[in-house]
Amino acid sequence: MSKKIIIYGAYDDGNFGDDLLLFMILDWLEEYNFINNIYVSSSKSDLKKHYKTINLLDKNIAKNQSCDLFIMGGGTQFFSFKKDDATIKSNIFTKISKVLKNPALLYLRLKNLISLKPQYNKKIAIGIGLGPFENKNKLSGIINNLKSYDDIFVRDKIAKFLCDENDVKARSGADICFSDYFVKKYNFIHIRDENSLPKIGIVLREWSHNGLGSLLNNKIIEWINKNKHKFKISIFLFSESKDHSLFLKLIKSTNIHPNIWNLKTMQISSYLNELNKMDIFIASRFHSGVINVNLGIPTICLGIDPKLSYLVEEVNGFYYLSIDQSFNLISSYIQEILKNYKLKQDNILESKNILNSKANIMFKKLNKYLK
Repeated sequence: MSKKIIIYGAYDDGNFGDDLLLFMILDWLEEYNFINNIYVSSSKSDLKKHYKTINLLDKNIAKNQSCDLFIMGGGTQFFSFKKDDATIKSNIFTKISKVLKNPALLYLRLKNLISLKPQYNKKIAIGIGLGPFENKNKLSGIINNLKSYDDIFVRDKIAKFLCDENDVKARSGADICFSDYFVKKYNFIHIRDENSLPKIGIVLREWSHNGLGSLLNNKIIEWINKNKHKFKISIFLFSESKDHSLFLKLIKSTNIHPNIWNLKTMQISSYLNELNKMDIFIASRFHSGVINVNLGIPTICLGIDPKLSYLVEEVNGFYYLSIDQSFNLISSYIQEILKNYKLKQDNILESKNILNSKANIMFKKLNKYLK
């Protein structure tokens, strides 16, 4: 088909969850014979190794180009955190360095600034999350942006509440990865070997927004070193670029080599297969929780990212541990899960069916934009 489609998100930007979201959207478009004339917001080339027919655009250019259909492709793309002076300076330095390394990028960005306002035939948002909004000054601009969309599906009740509170028309949906585009393509369901040492997977992340990330990671490292003789522990990181310093710290502090996602050298299915080997997860990344629902793996969600608390409310069989609680509770939760493993897994899969239905309905209602 000849429609020009732009898919906007943080793709190939150091996050396994965002890469997975993109692949689900591309599978959706491919199902309806949209193969060519698809543009993805990414300035890197690794995505083309997985989908050869897509075109890549720098994020700042992608959001300023005219097209027939603009897709805000899942994830939490609207949020704001209070940043200290050091963080602001670091972000400015990073942006300047990126432009200096690629002068052509500066030319394209300047060209977009002085060009006419882009024309979108339709704009839609699929399964997006919203917030938190610590910097209230940015909220009004975000709200005005959202009001320009023809259709918005949010993935949780908090995002729906924020839309309703600010007079943004949005419909309840679910995360893209709960849809059949994941379930049918990556049909993994974990089976536990009760005769072996419990396998505990730990998914951690750098958290640059405040000091809580370092505090949480230090607590988990302490727990790992106290308990690695009791369990078979594996560590997973979803971003080679953004979690690199944490990667080095974990090796030095725990003597465990993390399994780190790399879009350039890995396939989604092989990485999911490694995740599926775990019996229980301890996770501080939202999409780790989403994936574990699909795999039917009980998960203890760590309270660094507020999105995880929303997920725990929707999934029977998941646990939530806030950062101010004792991390000794992790061992108690693990023992509780192991005593009732089959029941916990059944409850998770029941929750998965509900979320799967929500995600499928969301895509079904959005199909009209592909006609």
